[in-house]
Amino acid sequence: MVNVLYATQKQGYHHEQSFDRTNILQRLSLTNLQHYVYGDMNIEKRKGFEEDIRRLKGVGGGSEEPLVLIKDSLEKWLKENTLSSKQRKKAVDLLNHLNQSPAYVFTDEESLRLIEQGYPIVFGATSVDAEEKYPEDNGWSNSNLQEFLVEGPLPLGTKIQAAFTTSEHVKDLKQVMEKENTGVGVFELGTGFYLETRQLIKGEKSLFVKKGDSFSVQQQKLSEVLQREVLPGYAIPFPKDPFYETEKGEKVFIDTPHYGQTYSYETYRAHVEKGGETRHFHGPIHAARTALWTQLLLNVYKKAGRDTSKINPFLLGFGGGDHDFERLDDGQDRWDKQSAAKFKLHCQQLALPSILERYQLPVYVDAIANKDHVRPEDSDIKRIIHDADCLEIVRCLKQFSDFEKHRLCFVHFPSLKADYQEKLIQEIAQFIQLTEEPKMKWALEVESTNCYADLCRLIGKLHQEKQLFSTLFELLKEVIDSFPSEER
Repeated sequence: MVNVLYATQKQGYHHEQSFDRTNILQRLSLTNLQHYVYGDMNIEKRKGFEEDIRRLKGVGGGSEEPLVLIKDSLEKWLKENTLSSKQRKKAVDLLNHLNQSPAYVFTDEESLRLIEQGYPIVFGATSVDAEEKYPEDNGWSNSNLQEFLVEGPLPLGTKIQAAFTTSEHVKDLKQVMEKENTGVGVFELGTGFYLETRQLIKGEKSLFVKKGDSFSVQQQKLSEVLQREVLPGYAIPFPKDPFYETEKGEKVFIDTPHYGQTYSYETYRAHVEKGGETRHFHGPIHAARTALWTQLLLNVYKKAGRDTSKINPFLLGFGGGDHDFERLDDGQDRWDKQSAAKFKLHCQQLALPSILERYQLPVYVDAIANKDHVRPEDSDIKRIIHDADCLEIVRCLKQFSDFEKHRLCFVHFPSLKADYQEKLIQEIAQFIQLTEEPKMKWALEVESTNCYADLCRLIGKLHQEKQLFSTLFELLKEVIDSFPSEER
């Protein structure tokens, strides 16, 4: 029997509940693992199996002999048997889950329910590793809080430096901490409202940039946040009956939805079910490339003499990646405002309000929401996101000569010579065409574990080995160098 930590209002901040590991381990036989992977469990049994996994991980201890034997057996079975890609992914995910350290006790739904009922959920952090300080109440800093919140819940008895609970229980918990002379700071959960409950519960690492991060670290965080938070949204199949909302909030269904290479939903669905791409024009590769073009254009604008000193490369790339997130078909662009709202939510889930205020988040949100309506008084942030998306139009054209380059903002900068502009646009078009080739596109969208980084490595490799894309390499050299050459 082992003890797990959770919080109740009646019995104080720490309460122990016991689970019998023996029965759970017996149910997690290799046979049941195989049934789960093959998908031939009934719903009730599958839910019970997943609950066993969750409880086993929640109570801790992934190194006990029975569990090690289960993991070893699953690894051996995975190597020796032929599985479909879907089954293999399920098995690998399960194996990864079994190999993880325990991170939480409650499911998201359970925790939300407890919070709604006013239970004093407490999250703690063991250490502070802040590079900068923004003075706040009680001498604590926002950067400190950032470090606290990414730690997640901790086992009973762990020494902590900070705790977070619901507002009505902050005073009581502070008194307890002060009486015991613990030195633990106590804060409202609202301090971290920008993080989803699941991130607090599971202790997921925050990827938002901090002041002091080097350029390469910012790029690495950008590639990770795109892969984790953004690109999966671009792989979701389109709905059968897509709609958009007018300025007045009226819902309008699209008469003839565009599903990439077909207007027939049945044809599209059959294609997807056979393993085909879910979004032909606006899939993960489009999002990753657009994010990359924002970084390239930042240097183009700088080269043109524009003041880019206040533009944050991470937010710019993040926004470029999110710009089509809420699309419901592959046709006309009708969801910019919804995608902008999603970008804002993504940022609020990853960063403190003071950091977002310092980076002027509303400017980036507006740039996405109104990227196709650039006015003279608008920021270069909007121009860059507009240009990055505009450059991607070449993938939809039958021939490059059909591209209307006058729609790009940077071609109207007098300090950029016409032949330089032409060479740059041609190289971008050639790289887009290369990465749109079916095998290359599949490798980057499906097989790659870091699409943005692999795009950078590809440019670096082709420049180094075949002397291609010299202009792209020059403008993106610092970005490319952020991803080690031995991995290219």
